[in-house]
Amino acid sequence: MPVEVGQVLKGTVTGVKKFGAFIKLPDGSTGLCHISEVSNDFVKDLETHLTMEQEVSVKVIGIGKDGKINLSIKQTQPKTHRPYKERPQFKQETVKDFDSLVSDFLKTSDEKLKTVKSGKTRRGNGYNKRK
Repeated sequence: MPVEVGQVLKGTVTGVKKFGAFIKLPDGSTGLCHISEVSNDFVKDLETHLTMEQEVSVKVIGIGKDGKINLSIKQTQPKTHRPYKERPQFKQETVKDFDSLVSDFLKTSDEKLKTVKSGKTRRGNGYNKRK
């Protein structure tokens, strides 16, 4: 029976590499399951998910012109819904009136102007020092 795209088959892991796992199918052919198609979660090390001679259920997701078979394990598993992380609760600041905002701005701008006028800034790599 030839392998067709969309089929779900049982296979045996014959090799585990950094980029994916080689799986022997029932008809004797071998396909590759890329590391991104192993699990719905992030997979850093494939050997933590698959072992040699492990029997897995795979779905044929593609067959190349050269006969290479692309497989997926995660498409045979039910999709798991991961809830979004709860957003942090921010402190609600009291809204200041316009007059207090303007006065705060004027204070900080006055302080900045004093440092500029006093010559204590080091712009120009020290060549523009005031004496």
